[in-house]
Amino acid sequence: MHNLLIFSTDKKEITDSITIFNKKFLNLRIKGLVYNSKKKIGKIPIIDTSFSNNEKKICNFIKNNQISILISFQYKWILSKSILDLVKYNAFNFHLANINQYKGHHTSIAPILDKRRKAAVTIHKMTEGVDEGPILYKKSFKINNSKKKNERETNTTK
Repeated sequence: MHNLLIFSTDKKEITDSITIFNKKFLNLRIKGLVYNSKKKIGKIPIIDTSFSNNEKKICNFIKNNQISILISFQYKWILSKSILDLVKYNAFNFHLANINQYKGHHTSIAPILDKRRKAAVTIHKMTEGVDEGPILYKKSFKINNSKKKNERETNTTK
């Protein structure tokens, strides 16, 4: 059994996914959630990082709960070497863009703003460099430009 600490945003889609993940996977036990809110998800303990990265509190939580894996979903703070060392770099980031094109936070909108036809999601192992760890999985998909589709539908019905 691996004890898991999740770093995330407090968006409903992510928190719903965490709830499902917590119920479905038997070899992983979510021991805590680090995000920018005090909003509870079931009985999972929360470390609020709304105004600071709370590194000392996170390090103590990892030690006290024997955390062996970290997963990040759109987390706004950079995880330090101290945090990564505690889990022997067993830390993974779900990056909502093609990591070869867009690094950093809030990247999911970038392909749309750049008028690209495709976007991607990338999962990579975390290292000290921001979004520089080995890529474990990348999936590209077409961007659905629903505005143009709706305009075409409106024009054909006139």
